[in-house]
Amino acid sequence: GVQLQKLIEDLLKFNAITNREQALMLEPVNLDRIVTTLLDEYKVVVMARRIWFETELAEVTVLGDREKLRVVVDNLLSNAIKFSPQRGKIQITLVVENGQARLDVRDQGPGIAPEQRTRIFEAFYQGSAPYMGHVKGSGLGLSIAREYVNAHGGTIAVVDDGTAGGHFRVVLPLQQELKKG
Repeated sequence: GVQLQKLIEDLLKFNAITNREQALMLEPVNLDRIVTTLLDEYKVVVMARRIWFETELAEVTVLGDREKLRVVVDNLLSNAIKFSPQRGKIQITLVVENGQARLDVRDQGPGIAPEQRTRIFEAFYQGSAPYMGHVKGSGLGLSIAREYVNAHGGTIAVVDDGTAGGHFRVVLPLQQELKKG
């Protein structure tokens, strides 16, 4: 079914990345628009679980690969939704800071144990958080996200802000320094 299809797609994507076939198709990308479009796509799922989004989105354009950046944001949002309790709040903040775009996604789920904070970006690492009756993902979402963010010269990390719940932060340069092959 759909789940297997998704797993296969993730594997193919992951395979392409690890073989470094990742030529970026660079163009101006509106990060805020990617976020709002995805939130729209998740409307049905979140309404069913009464999850609400609190967004604070600046208009941010980066020079990057639209599809890959969409995958990064999609992974963070779907993760936040997956771990959110009923009636949970997901905060999404997008700002420009020091010439970089910064996207923060915070949820009110179980959070990420300190010892898992680096490991969750490893391929197939599933973590130990109890799932709310959801089919487990492939465990590749965050590794793919990390590879895509790295390819853009950015960083992705778990932020320990002292609150419960997960908090992911992606920082991307606004302009790509094209690496000469």
